[in-house]
Amino acid sequence: MLPVFHETDLFLPHNDPDDHYDLACQFALAKKGLTDLKGILIDYPPEGFGDPDIGAVAQLGYLTGVPAPVGVGQASAGQKPGSGLNLLKKVLKDCKEPVTLHIVGSCHDVAEAGRLWPELFREKVKAIYLNAGAGRDSERLEYNVWLDPASFAAIFSLPCPIYWMPCFDSMARECVTGRYGTWWKFRQERLFETMSPMLQNYFLGVLTKRQGADWLSPLEGPVDQKALAFYGKQERNMWCTAGFLHTAGLTVTKSGEIRPHGENPSEEVFSFTPIKVECKDDGHAVWEEAPSRDRFIFTVNDGEKYTEAMLSALGIMLSWLK
Repeated sequence: MLPVFHETDLFLPHNDPDDHYDLACQFALAKKGLTDLKGILIDYPPEGFGDPDIGAVAQLGYLTGVPAPVGVGQASAGQKPGSGLNLLKKVLKDCKEPVTLHIVGSCHDVAEAGRLWPELFREKVKAIYLNAGAGRDSERLEYNVWLDPASFAAIFSLPCPIYWMPCFDSMARECVTGRYGTWWKFRQERLFETMSPMLQNYFLGVLTKRQGADWLSPLEGPVDQKALAFYGKQERNMWCTAGFLHTAGLTVTKSGEIRPHGENPSEEVFSFTPIKVECKDDGHAVWEEAPSRDRFIFTVNDGEKYTEAMLSALGIMLSWLK
């Protein structure tokens, strides 16, 4: 099983519930035996945000039987490594096989780890999946880049393969399907009806912005059917789904099936294009297609089928949590 490390901005109350869907995908792949989830690093919350949602990690660990240690990132630059950075360092040092890192929040902690321990990244990081930015550069920065532009730029300089997954094709037209953007959306009721009661409670706890430290009793309690119907009508923006599958050697076909990557490339709804990329400390990345063995950009192969295919794949992954 491929060792995986997950960096996320997972808060309670949530900043965006897509992070809780992403976490569920990581646990689903681990439960299925396709990856080995070695650790989770949660960003230190920016001012005005809730605490790191440690309870969500505990809930999915309980649901799946997958234990996953969790640490919290740095509050500011220049601090001594805390639980998050030390967890990442320990995972990299202890794993016999190279580790794949997923960045779905701020780039700060992974960039700092790369600065502190470059040899570990050279020897023990198999790849980084970077969920940030826009495929076509513009004056306005995407949110994850805006959080720390210099750290976003620093990721591209790390001595390991980078699979860049821009959140949007262009910041000029954010929530549309584009050639070089991962964004897609779905109405939540389309997946709620296929979930187990405990998984429904996991998502309802996030969406209703439940407060308190208790996490087990809400998970095992009765499902609030009115809340399920209300939040089922809401649409959910998603970004990171494809990278989790690609890490495990999988892809999504245009018909929404999860298949081994490379089995039938003409039917894959997304791919990664080799590129040459440069990024300044202001967070503006410039790239071009070029032969490369360690820099790639996410590419939508069929814009008309992409959203439905990704929804089908997400539903399949969540079904593994039953």
